[in-house]
Amino acid sequence: DFHLGFAFDDLTARYVRDVPPIEAASGHASIADNRFVLFLDSGHVDAARGGRIDLAGSSFVIPDIRVRRGPAQARLKTRGPITAALSLLDAPPFRFLTKAGQPVTLADGQARLDGRLDFLVKKQLTPEEVAFEVEGTLEDLRSDSLLEGRVLRARRLTLEASNDRIEIAGEARVDGVPLRGAWSMPLGPETGGASRVRGRVELSPRVAEAFGIGLPPGSLSGAGRARVEIDFARGTPPRFALSSDLAGLGLRLPQFGWSLGTAQTGQLDVSGRLGAVPRIDALRLDAAGLQARGSVTLTADGTLQRADFSRVEIGDWLRAPVSLLGR
Repeated sequence: DFHLGFAFDDLTARYVRDVPPIEAASGHASIADNRFVLFLDSGHVDAARGGRIDLAGSSFVIPDIRVRRGPAQARLKTRGPITAALSLLDAPPFRFLTKAGQPVTLADGQARLDGRLDFLVKKQLTPEEVAFEVEGTLEDLRSDSLLEGRVLRARRLTLEASNDRIEIAGEARVDGVPLRGAWSMPLGPETGGASRVRGRVELSPRVAEAFGIGLPPGSLSGAGRARVEIDFARGTPPRFALSSDLAGLGLRLPQFGWSLGTAQTGQLDVSGRLGAVPRIDALRLDAAGLQARGSVTLTADGTLQRADFSRVEIGDWLRAPVSLLGR
């Protein structure tokens, strides 16, 4: 039986091939019962993009040094810029974001993440031979990449990541509009860069203005809630679907002499594409005796150009297609 222990200072170590090495590390290590453990009191990694990540509190473990090319674990405690953390996830042999068609510059802010890498002590590791789980928080996040033409901000979001997916959840604002939900992106060579946002968003006059829903000025009052889904695919503008029961929201269409009070409810469904100029492919409204089905065309600045309804019914006195022109 033997035990070996030592301290170290100013250490440079590479724990996975092609991943940026740990530098300026200090701490201690030991071998006991054929188990090797290295613990960092201090140290950092300079990521390929985004800056420096502090690794104090991280460790590297080989459960049994007698096993050739046996399993090893890197238990990481990281603090640093979000871009730097994503850059590490995208380093060889992982390339998780590249395979999903997403840049490491997805967002700015600070990341506090704890994770675990399980792999074999061997050369030329393949992604299938590296398993990882990461969880933590993203703080002071800002992104103008997730939603083209929109700025997403959040004070604090939670992050969970594994070989299968990345999910970021919490409360955020898109162009100042409150949103609570989760963004998830499957990882792997066959995902095609697809990802999705699901959540609840405020429905109010400022939302209609920020997202160019296309209703005439003065049509909305009060505030309600809506369920929203946004699907992202590589090379195409994001598609969205929004639905609401209109509770708490006032709606007025003077062209039809029709209105919905904030105490009433109904059903609103809107779907289309986001981007610099949103496109509304389908709009359905059922409320207070009004039924309407149509689509909306917006101008370059996001205001109403034309709304074409293939079917409008109001009580028993109107059943006809209707077109509304913007000013």
